[in-house]
Amino acid sequence: QACHMTCLSPYPASDIFASGRCLMPKSTFDNLLTCKKERVISAAVDEFAKRRFSEASINQIVKAAGISRGSFYQYFSGLEDIYLHVLKMIGDEKLAAISAEGDAVRGADFFETYERMFRFGLKWAQARPKYGRIGYLMRLDDSELVSGLKGLSDTNVARLAGLLEEDKRNGLVKPGADSALVVEMLQKSLAAEEVLHLYEESNECSILDRLARIIGILKEGIQVVQG
Repeated sequence: QACHMTCLSPYPASDIFASGRCLMPKSTFDNLLTCKKERVISAAVDEFAKRRFSEASINQIVKAAGISRGSFYQYFSGLEDIYLHVLKMIGDEKLAAISAEGDAVRGADFFETYERMFRFGLKWAQARPKYGRIGYLMRLDDSELVSGLKGLSDTNVARLAGLLEEDKRNGLVKPGADSALVVEMLQKSLAAEEVLHLYEESNECSILDRLARIIGILKEGIQVVQG
């Protein structure tokens, strides 16, 4: 049940492919020596961690990678191409890590699973600050490409809603609860600007406290049942 659990990191590679927008590097890039490929990708990661996609520069990437602009276009069709390639690379790595983490939460209910995986996603992003920063900047980017990628969150809502539906079948959640709406409320509450600000300040405790309080409200409600 590998899911994109947090607003703080890039979207799964499978979803980027599903969008039909993921362009593969040209064969000339695949044929490069590993060290040179790593240098190009490292330069791209640095650039996308400094600037949102709409402000990123091919010139900065080629300068940092020590290649000519002409060589860049032998490897990639343009900035969108290498950006999506970087997201796929990050997504592949994160999904592999989340899949392994998922073994530790089998049998847990939806809210416990969500909280554990959110914690994992947060720590994963903090351990890879450049990757985390790329995900953070995606939230601040309103370019057509990134806006389209944000739309893939519908896929993630469906995945997570499936976990809630399982809890319904197990008698842990009220049958009438709107699973998709619950997930959407969680996601949007944790994608608010103040949360992104806390992440920028590396205020992990405040973010996790907010998550716990939101889950508490969803699980317990706020209305007092009159006797």
